[in-house]
Amino acid sequence: MDVPQSGEQDWQEIYRGWDRDRWLEFVLVLAALGIDHWLTEEQESFCLLVPVSEEQRARRELAEYQAEDEELPPAAADFPEPGSGSGFLPGYGCVLLSFHNLDRFRVFGFDWLEAGKAQARLIGQGQLWRTVTALTLHADGSHLLNNLVFGSVFGVLLAQEIGVGWAGLGLVLSGALGNGLNAWIHTPAHASIGASTSVFGAVGMLMGLQWRRPLGSRRSRLRRWAPPVIGAVFLGLLGTAGERTDVMAHLTGVTVGMAMGWMVGSVRFRWRLAVGGQAVPGGTALLILAAAWWLALGHE
Repeated sequence: MDVPQSGEQDWQEIYRGWDRDRWLEFVLVLAALGIDHWLTEEQESFCLLVPVSEEQRARRELAEYQAEDEELPPAAADFPEPGSGSGFLPGYGCVLLSFHNLDRFRVFGFDWLEAGKAQARLIGQGQLWRTVTALTLHADGSHLLNNLVFGSVFGVLLAQEIGVGWAGLGLVLSGALGNGLNAWIHTPAHASIGASTSVFGAVGMLMGLQWRRPLGSRRSRLRRWAPPVIGAVFLGLLGTAGERTDVMAHLTGVTVGMAMGWMVGSVRFRWRLAVGGQAVPGGTALLILAAAWWLALGHE
């Protein structure tokens, strides 16, 4: 067994087995409670370890978790999932890559960055389209790549919940509202660009949606724990790193997304979104982007 090296600290095994759902639940519970842990694979099982100093607390929390799980009523029938969500990828990638190249090569002779960045002073003066156009602009290739990768991951997860079209519209609206709130909080000189506000909006929507999901099975409990834990890790790793990182924009995106997810999170409403047409909300998202850029370039 490979035991983590952490000074003189000793580690104690608290779980052993091949039940993937069970050890994944345990890992999420420990992570949410801030209990250090380590998962290692042996020949016939996985072993979950915690520091000896945390053993009693970890066992107590997991025992309580299991007791609550056993007391849950049978799971109610859930609404149908609207597909794999992979249809979100082409549209999302095409939008970000297209606008990055439009800005990079100054297509039509426009300074796309100046025309579209989320300048707090100008937004306060009524140029609200900047809250949308800024979502499509990126400082460099690395900035773009981060938002392409993580936006694709969380966008697909959101599309699995409410459909591709509604997921696209959700990203545009949460990003725009997040940028607007961010501009209101900051001084007039503040400016920001990037799709990360929308990416964190997707994280927030997933959290809000899962918290509205009725508890009724180990799977539903696991899905409720996962988004906040993953979102917190994502925010910690990427949302606060780098000198140019707009932490407040990430926080406002998550906050707005959580509110949106909570509002549409009832099973009945989510079911209607999932089985309803996706062309109208998807087309609306593209129209919002087109209208915002039409206003931005027409104002130059």
